Amino acid sequence: MRATLPGWMIAIAALATFASAPARAQSEDDLGDADPDAVGAADDAGRLDEGPAARFGLGVRARYVFFPKGLLELFVDSASSGVSRTGFGVEFVRRKANFDLVVGLEYDNVSPEDGLWLEKGDTPGVPGENPDFVEFDGLATLGLDVAFVWHHPLASRVSLRYGAGIGVAAVLGDVIQTDTRCTVQGDINSCSPDPNGEQVNEKSEDVPPAVPIVNLLLGARIDVAPQLSLNIETGFRDVFYAGLGTTYMF
Repeated sequence: MRATLPGWMIAIAALATFASAPARAQSEDDLGDADPDAVGAADDAGRLDEGPAARFGLGVRARYVFFPKGLLELFVDSASSGVSRTGFGVEFVRRKANFDLVVGLEYDNVSPEDGLWLEKGDTPGVPGENPDFVEFDGLATLGLDVAFVWHHPLASRVSLRYGAGIGVAAVLGDVIQTDTRCTVQGDINSCSPDPNGEQVNEKSEDVPPAVPIVNLLLGARIDVAPQLSLNIETGFRDVFYAGLGTTYMF
């Protein structure tokens, strides 16, 4: 299959060239008979239709990232806490008219508090169903994503900012799980780490080295100077977030 691929590509290119030759000839004949001034006007009109040229810029962003405990407990019976941390990143921006293509690199701390986690359907104090004491040692993500962002002007210096994106993030840090023992059946508060219990790094066994990023955002862009803007955003990027960013366009 690999050996025949160039032949197919050459054949397709030849067919495309042959098919387009009459059209090119006709176009050249038409231009030969046309008024040069009219041709120049048509060229000018074509250039006007292209709109403003693309601009490029760099930005930084800082975010408060969070994931409520109640949502975590849709997947487990009991969690030690939700996520309430910080994140920060840098971004490269390509802007044309009211559309931005944003490539961002962001670090987010996503560690809940250390504590007891109980799986769905388990009962503390029942052999084999005790919760685990889980320690989060620098659990974080370092993600690269591409976002497609549109702006809708609301005032002379203020625009609605909205968009979506996708990417991938490396998972950093460790998740240390320790067996517990419980003194009262059904009471998770009676459970504590077992000094003789098994301790494992759950990240190496159950957490993938990388996870996909799904990014949704809504906010505002405030143009504080011709080349400098302030972005106020909220959204979802594997965890919920709210934050500020700034972009400098060259």
